[in-house]
Amino acid sequence: MERNYLKKQLTLRLVIYCAAAILLYGAAAQYHSSAPSLIKRTDEPVNVLLLSNPPIFIAYNPKFKKAVVNNLPSSKKALTAEEILQKAKINEDKVITVDLRPEKRIEFWDGFKSNLQSWRVKPYIIFSYFYSYIKLKWKGKTDLSFGDFILISAELSTLKTSDFAVQNPLVDKIIKGKKQKETPISITTDIKPNQTAQGPLVIEVFNASGRNGLAGEVTKFLRDLNNRGVINIDVINYASYPELLEKTKILDNTARLLEIQQTAYQLGLESREIYSQRDKNAISDVKIILGKDFVLPKRSK
Repeated sequence: MERNYLKKQLTLRLVIYCAAAILLYGAAAQYHSSAPSLIKRTDEPVNVLLLSNPPIFIAYNPKFKKAVVNNLPSSKKALTAEEILQKAKINEDKVITVDLRPEKRIEFWDGFKSNLQSWRVKPYIIFSYFYSYIKLKWKGKTDLSFGDFILISAELSTLKTSDFAVQNPLVDKIIKGKKQKETPISITTDIKPNQTAQGPLVIEVFNASGRNGLAGEVTKFLRDLNNRGVINIDVINYASYPELLEKTKILDNTARLLEIQQTAYQLGLESREIYSQRDKNAISDVKIILGKDFVLPKRSK
């Protein structure tokens, strides 16, 4: 009995000492951080280049707690971090690099979203996360310091999947008889929410679930929320989508991210990332495409 008691006490003290050491290290790191905007809460982005297959460039705005996820185009030749940043005309000194190769982008991103949603109910994920960082650092696959790792980890713990706006690469059209140009690397680092927009959030709802009448039901639900003053929106169109989708998608056209996030929350879609299109010719601020996975909430939150 005494031995078990002593073991428990020693284990508890070890955990407390380790936690205290990490907190102290994180506090000290604030004075030597390569991401000072995280501490000062400015709108200067924290930039992270993830070398997956294909690569991802994430720009996070600490002031608004929003991130834009740039899915970069694939290339026949695996590009180095320096080549990617040079083509995108981004200062290499202001970018944290993590080499995830040979991991595929879709596998990494799906795993990241899952962990971001579930770490509170599955705390053991944190240990796996720390182990992954230590392994990458040991192999020289990242220039992320331990102090910045602690700061970024603490920041991630406050975010939801809907805080990430995904931007897919532009794909050049193939023209017969002409050699296809290499897809340019275009990176968006400005993720400031549009705070100057006036009036209600204009929405289009599309049914890609295969269930008859779902777009109409969602439109009625959203208009009821608007009439009760829960959210300020205007659903101008609802229709069927030309193809069936397994998962629901939210497509942003005008960067009214805070309002889109509020609407997504009411629809039970707060765990979904927002796909950024920024279409100047769009007639709505956001398109909600309902997939087979969508379940209409019984009441507003």
